[in-house]
Amino acid sequence: WDLLYSSKLVNGLLRPFRLLAAARHSDRTLQLIKDFNPDLVITTQTAASAVLAYLKKKKLYAGPLAIAFSDFHYHDFWRYDEADYYIVNISEQKDMLVAAGVSAERISICGMSIKDQQGDSRDQVLAKFKIPTDAKVILVGSGSQAVVFPWGVADKLMRVFIEDSTVYLI
Repeated sequence: WDLLYSSKLVNGLLRPFRLLAAARHSDRTLQLIKDFNPDLVITTQTAASAVLAYLKKKKLYAGPLAIAFSDFHYHDFWRYDEADYYIVNISEQKDMLVAAGVSAERISICGMSIKDQQGDSRDQVLAKFKIPTDAKVILVGSGSQAVVFPWGVADKLMRVFIEDSTVYLI
């Protein structure tokens, strides 16, 4: 994934084919747009953005298209000439879009968009995993770019877990 995100060569070769690939998946989206007749379409992922960009390019959808970034890093695959607006999380994303030729007036910084949901309380989560309420808990996660631990970090974390039975890795 890192190669796809970082390589200017890979991006340069693949960017022109995004709309061609999206064309295969545009019929159902076009029908939904016709049925719903929205005032604005907001997409949050490059595949969905490609479908709407394709529809706009072919003049099958004439309404406004806003692309909302779902991550805190910038990737040029999210930029489509057909987009009317961008909703980004941080100023660096706006700066990169502007550097790529997008007018600053078309970009809004709103922070990370997260679905509001009622979550379990800490005690409910601990009970679910059978962890004592006074235990130390380490939450380990990674992102969608196939981010992995540097060599040896997972071993060190596991040694902490093994040596100190009051620490729980989730």
